[in-house]
Amino acid sequence: MIFLEIMYICRKTTRVMKTLMAFSMLTTLFAALSCDSAAARFTESKLLSYNYSYSGTMAHPITWYRVDTDENGTVRLSWSKYGPDITVLRAPQDLLDRIAQMARDSKLHKLKENYRTRLNVLDGYSWHLELRYEEGKIYSGGYHSWPNAKLRGGIEAINACLEEIIQNATEADVIGHETH
Repeated sequence: MIFLEIMYICRKTTRVMKTLMAFSMLTTLFAALSCDSAAARFTESKLLSYNYSYSGTMAHPITWYRVDTDENGTVRLSWSKYGPDITVLRAPQDLLDRIAQMARDSKLHKLKENYRTRLNVLDGYSWHLELRYEEGKIYSGGYHSWPNAKLRGGIEAINACLEEIIQNATEADVIGHETH
């Protein structure tokens, strides 16, 4: 008789445990999904600027880009390579929208703030990225380390888009010069 009661209790406990496990797993899944969508929600707001730099041990960045809008609403692409001289170009009016879409498609909101190698490297390469939105920002950077291939591919796609604009620019597109 005691044996039957123990078996009955074990079966009930097993059902309860299975139910609790399933509930726990579903709760965790929904929490993860809602956190991701909450983190991504601000990326639906207007992108105000894009900044990227890739540097070595030199005084000035190897590659540097900034896309923003001036007080007249003109979208500007500022860039420099291997030195202090910055060229400012008139960019397509939809450039910030295109960058925002590429960032969403690549899920750049999942970037960690910092990527570092485990090795103690005293010189080397670093990169920094900032996307400023009306309702938040994405900031990430690394020293001798990059995010996974999908996230890095998103950054590279944006920079390739900017490079294409730079390569196709004419002297008439240049609206100014600055220095770092």
